[in-house]
Amino acid sequence: MRGVALLVSLLAVGPARADQAQEAHNAGTRLLNAGQAREALPYFERAIELRPGEVSFYHRRGEAYARLGQYERAVADFDQAIASYPTYSQALNSRALAHLALGRFEQAIADFDRVLSNRIPQPEVYYNRGQAYAALGRYERAIADFDQALYFGPNSARAYGFRGLASLLHGQEAEAKQDFARCLELDNSLKPELDRLIDEAKENGQWPRPAARQL
Repeated sequence: MRGVALLVSLLAVGPARADQAQEAHNAGTRLLNAGQAREALPYFERAIELRPGEVSFYHRRGEAYARLGQYERAVADFDQAIASYPTYSQALNSRALAHLALGRFEQAIADFDRVLSNRIPQPEVYYNRGQAYAALGRYERAIADFDQALYFGPNSARAYGFRGLASLLHGQEAEAKQDFARCLELDNSLKPELDRLIDEAKENGQWPRPAARQL
């Protein structure tokens, strides 16, 4: 009888812990979506403590670390999620973005490739992979990715701006001017940043440094 009572107790605790873990995760997600990444972290940590096998919890905590600029810790969490779920596209994309921010462009490209092999193509994935190719000086591949980004998202001012930068560095000045004009036609508020990036690209003859790539 005592064994039966213990089993009943364990069965009762299990769902309760799962519910608490989900509640903690949901609370953290609300804070993260509200731009409060630091405040969200304890909730994700609590969720993981209660349900350590849930891969989405690691992904969310990694997202919080990334928002705080703690990219190494973010990558560690994305690694944990992907190790358990190798085709987890959201975690692969998040890890690729963290690698991009860290200047690990080859690793970023590898993860973006996996994302594109797992689901319907998304313009932002091509857009971000294009930045990684451009940072490596592989401008033809970058332009091809920006082409794809614009095919799926034809009104992306940023994609036009970045394709223009890649074209400029690839010696295609006429195409670059057309893209810059279209970029500003779609969003003229980007002009100060675009001008700065163009000046930097012309001065250095290479893709702008990582801190300056956020057009």
